[in-house]
Amino acid sequence: MSEPILIALVQLFAIVASSRQKQLSDHTRFIIESYLKQYLNSQELQEYLMLYDELCSFHELSSEGSEWANSETLNKMTGICEKINKGLQQKDKIIVFIKFIEFVEAIKKSDAEANQTDRLEFEYYRIVSAAFNLSQTEYKTICHFLLNPKSESIHPNRILIIDNGEQEFTLPYKHLVRERLDSQIWVLYLKSVDLFIGRIMGRENFNLNGHFISQNQSFIISPGSIIKTQKSNPVYYADIASAMFYVQQKVNLEFTAQNIAFSFKDSNNGLKPFSFTAESGELIGVMGASGTGKSTLLSLLNGTLPLNEGAIYINGHHLENEKEHLKGIIGFIPQDDLLIEELTVFQNLYFNAKLCFSDFTKRKLIRTILKVLTDIDLNGIRNLVVGSPLNKVISGGQRKRLNIALELIREPFVLFADEPTSGLSSMDSEMVMLLLKEQTLKGRMVMVNIHQPSSNIFKLFDKLLILDKGGYPVFYGNPIDAVTYFKSASNHVNPTESECISCGYVNPEQLFQITEAKTINRHGKVTNQRITSPADWYQLFKRNIQPWLKTKVNRKLLPKNQFKTPEAFKQFKIFSLRNLLIKLTNRQYLLLNLLEAPLLAFILAYLTRFSTSEVYIFGQNKNLAAYLFMSVIVALFLGMMVSAEEIIKDRKLLKREAFLTLSRFSYLNSKIMFLFVLSAIQTLLYVLIGNTLLGIQGMTFSYWMVLFSTSCFANLIGLNISSALNSVVNIYILIPFILVPQLLLSGVIVPFESLNSGISSGRRVPVVGDLMASRWAFEALAVNQFKNNAYSKHFYQHDKVLANYSFANGYILPALRAKLDECDRNLSLNQNANETQHKLELLRNEFNKLYHQLNEPVPAYVNQLNSKDYDAAVAEKAREAISNLSYYLGVQHKHYYSQRDSIYRSLAQKLGEEGVYRLKLKHFNQNLAQLVENKTTDKSIIEEDTYLVRRKDPIYLEPESKVGRAHFYAPVKQLGNVKIDTFWFNLGAIWLMTGILYVTLWHDSFRRLSVLLERKRQHRKQKQNQ
Repeated sequence: MSEPILIALVQLFAIVASSRQKQLSDHTRFIIESYLKQYLNSQELQEYLMLYDELCSFHELSSEGSEWANSETLNKMTGICEKINKGLQQKDKIIVFIKFIEFVEAIKKSDAEANQTDRLEFEYYRIVSAAFNLSQTEYKTICHFLLNPKSESIHPNRILIIDNGEQEFTLPYKHLVRERLDSQIWVLYLKSVDLFIGRIMGRENFNLNGHFISQNQSFIISPGSIIKTQKSNPVYYADIASAMFYVQQKVNLEFTAQNIAFSFKDSNNGLKPFSFTAESGELIGVMGASGTGKSTLLSLLNGTLPLNEGAIYINGHHLENEKEHLKGIIGFIPQDDLLIEELTVFQNLYFNAKLCFSDFTKRKLIRTILKVLTDIDLNGIRNLVVGSPLNKVISGGQRKRLNIALELIREPFVLFADEPTSGLSSMDSEMVMLLLKEQTLKGRMVMVNIHQPSSNIFKLFDKLLILDKGGYPVFYGNPIDAVTYFKSASNHVNPTESECISCGYVNPEQLFQITEAKTINRHGKVTNQRITSPADWYQLFKRNIQPWLKTKVNRKLLPKNQFKTPEAFKQFKIFSLRNLLIKLTNRQYLLLNLLEAPLLAFILAYLTRFSTSEVYIFGQNKNLAAYLFMSVIVALFLGMMVSAEEIIKDRKLLKREAFLTLSRFSYLNSKIMFLFVLSAIQTLLYVLIGNTLLGIQGMTFSYWMVLFSTSCFANLIGLNISSALNSVVNIYILIPFILVPQLLLSGVIVPFESLNSGISSGRRVPVVGDLMASRWAFEALAVNQFKNNAYSKHFYQHDKVLANYSFANGYILPALRAKLDECDRNLSLNQNANETQHKLELLRNEFNKLYHQLNEPVPAYVNQLNSKDYDAAVAEKAREAISNLSYYLGVQHKHYYSQRDSIYRSLAQKLGEEGVYRLKLKHFNQNLAQLVENKTTDKSIIEEDTYLVRRKDPIYLEPESKVGRAHFYAPVKQLGNVKIDTFWFNLGAIWLMTGILYVTLWHDSFRRLSVLLERKRQHRKQKQNQ
């Protein structure tokens, strides 16, 4: 009993005693001494008796004192009560009132005058109860219970009778049966202060927490209390609370762990085999030092970590094999606060509830949320934004309660909580634990992993599981019994004393002090060796405790719940709305992402706006290609930056929502849709600002399409790495390793033909280049800008034919004639047979190409260009063919040139000569033309393998491959016999790569790969250590 209560009682006792006759006052002192002995040691007893004597002397009346009370006594009592009233909580006031009544009644029994009809003692009771603000109902209930417990004036719902179940009562009292119990224990519950008061009815001896209970006195049953007798099983506080409050479910729940065991791969750490059964209405605590496997145990019991041995059953249903049947039964509250910091308290619960109750109407959903908010005392802050731990809006205790509410709202019947009080004050910790205790009274089973509980929290547990280092279970049972169990096992003095005799305080830390006690060497110093090893404690557990833990695997119905996840499309809408609100709430995020693109566009366009005169002319801007390339890089950069944290920041949230078995497809698509919309806005703003400043006209849609597609590709890269990596730091370390290859292998900074000879190719873009989105995007922009601008689109097809005929006539045919001459010389000298064969193959390949381009059949002599059939006659036919082809190409060149000139004249007639010139300056960029026509090359044609490779005018050269591969700046790509414009083909290539990344994201391929590589690395490391 606390010191303020004892002092208050002594003051009241002294007033009453001072009004007694001398001989009765002496007897009164004996009564007080007997009473105080129950709570104080000898030294403290003498101090309180001295205080009592001083107060008695102070309150002595001048009257004869023969009266039971007088006005002066009553006045003094009123004054004392008013002082006491200011220093005690209401529960303590009621305890004082109860003990005061018992004291007065004890005096009455020794006083012959107490039988007088006036019964003036009730005036004392009235004054004290009024001063302590007790309601009339409480006042009468307490008086009836103390003076006549069987009075029908007490509402039967407030009374619990603990007996052997044989006696019948006329009133519907609540019952708790204990076999072989000869006496009765009557328990009164005072709801206003959440207090249990007990009385023994009978002659049987009982003790409360190791202290004898007097049959003439009431006793307070506080959390963690144990009432014991020799004949029957103990009565625990949890039994009393459950019998008084427990809401009987239609289907009770049995959670059974049968011979469960677990060990980490290549390690002895894990959990050693044991079994237990927990039931509805139990609050189970799991205690142990750091690294004993507490969190591992919860992960095993909730099904997120597979067992190595044993099985877990809920009402006989196998946890691993019948997950669909157990959907919604289990809830898990992780140690970290898994809250959406940008949303309000209400919105956090609202979106969680939307994902749990598909069939609820909006009205019912809001009503459910408001009820939970009221239950956890958060209704007053429901419209406050949660905020981050560093930028707090709500307190740590409120965050923890909200975190719990996210699980409570769907009312799981089995609830696991990992360190729910970590980082909280003692007051907040107790509030959180009381909230969890309330759930057990509603028929749920709650298991809590806790490290250092206070005495009050420790007493709240119905059962306690203690784990020792190495994952050894060493105790399972009532928490108060744990203290006596370990004291007895280690031969402590007073092993039956589990709590402080005066205040009821229990020190949970002593459990670890006993189990982890170290030996002392001969020098008197503590060693690192334990007196009792974890394995030894485990053997004691298996011998003394495990045989009594009877497991139940009875298959029966599962309790029904209202949990039902929405269909995939509805989940998609919920995720999308939640994601949108998160982003809209973060104004800084919105501002940066909406301004970043136009600002970058302005900077790049302004810096690259080159002009040779005061008036800016687009056609003379030397930096257009640089702008195009940087635009592609900006699109990649923006796309990755907005998506790189999207999944990793939700990882803990996803871990909690894993118990809801939600659709990953819906979640990912909601993220992708938002990012695509954001990228569409960013790239549109970029194109509008950048193209306007640089005077790029008529290309807004095509530029936007390319940059938007590139940004979407980058979005999927960002989502993949966000899903694969474990920290934001690692993500931003990895981004340069993704961007640098995009820069280097784009074909702009380093031409593909200038790359390392092991990967470069003159005929087509190397494979590593084809894997780069930057290559497809830049080529699409450059080719489309050159081909389809308002000026070039009139002439491109004719320019293409003219360039091809001119190149064939000017470079290919002379090269073929030279190769023929070399072959003839080698044959005449009968030397270099291998070289001759190589050159003949080249001739054959090039003639085939020429006839194919001209849509002419291949003559027979072409197939004779081999070392076996080649002779002077074949050579002559080849030379004649070259002459004919040269003539034909010349004629065709003149024809197409004439047609081009005709188009020009028609355009000049329409716009005027000056108008055509202005049109060219506004739309045709000379620098870009030099780039795509490769006019700066020093070799217009090169020989590669058995082909002549054209380096000049790649923009006019159609590719030979029919599988989409081509040289850089090819005007079209071929798939089979179908020619596809480079712009559309490249867009398709970017979206194909985006689709592949979508598949890898869906399957979480990169994360699985990283986990596999990490396991292999750890396995190698362990082998090396061995």
